[in-house]
Amino acid sequence: EDWIDGYCDTFNRHPDVAIFGGAIDPWFEGEPPAWLPMVLPIVESAYAIRRMNAAAPEDPIKASFLPFGANLAIRKAEQERFLYDPKLGPNADTQMRGEETAVILRMLEAGIKGIWAPRARVRHFLPKQRQTEAFLRGVYHGLGLISGRRMKERGEDGAGLRWQAFMGEARYVLGKMLLSPSIWIKGLRHASSAKGRIAGLQESTAP
Repeated sequence: EDWIDGYCDTFNRHPDVAIFGGAIDPWFEGEPPAWLPMVLPIVESAYAIRRMNAAAPEDPIKASFLPFGANLAIRKAEQERFLYDPKLGPNADTQMRGEETAVILRMLEAGIKGIWAPRARVRHFLPKQRQTEAFLRGVYHGLGLISGRRMKERGEDGAGLRWQAFMGEARYVLGKMLLSPSIWIKGLRHASSAKGRIAGLQESTAP
């Protein structure tokens, strides 16, 4: 409700701003599995949730806290200058994310202004197939893949990643038997991210 009005109001009062973002609330299809609400504060970025307690309304958008594509507006002139990377984003092989983030970061680095729109709030629909451990594994593996590619560009060897992946899986497996979901979900996240970074480091650079 009032989403378009909320954006238009912010546009009109800030004509020098080109990037706008708003709050995103989760809207789960049906009843989510019992473990998911318990771990949501830990994995909310995987579901594109944006709570405005980390940024006051109409605060500047900063690299440390960016809008997600589920509630994002970019002025046409700047959008035409800064295009999305087709190698990023989910596809048939990976749940990799980051296409909007990469564009926004490049804009901010170029001195383009961003601001949070307080009234432009949305609910983001999350179907059943996203309410699984497998989905979260895919998201964190994809984020790790991007990180691994950047490590490779910097010439890093990724020492210790295999140990991180092993320890994360151990924490996940043992945690599921003995501990609360808020503990074992961190193991799943760390293991998946480490495996993604390993994959990114091992990618072939051949054309």
